[in-house]
Amino acid sequence: MAVENKFAYFVDRSGRQVTVGTLRDIEQMDLGRGQIYYCDSEQALLQGVKEYYHNECIITLRSPMNDFKENLSL
Repeated sequence: MAVENKFAYFVDRSGRQVTVGTLRDIEQMDLGRGQIYYCDSEQALLQGVKEYYHNECIITLRSPMNDFKENLSL
């Protein structure tokens, strides 16, 4: 049985801007060039994005995710 992805993040071609949100919100965006990464949990999403946060990339939340936002800086 395949794991259903609930979250995603998009990294632009420069690797300096990341857009985070629910799968639906990310896939509805006109993202242009870059890469979408899919996650099955908010914890997996956090682990994927943390590297970009610590490298001082621009992180934009497309969906309301208070727990994600609070845990990103830890």
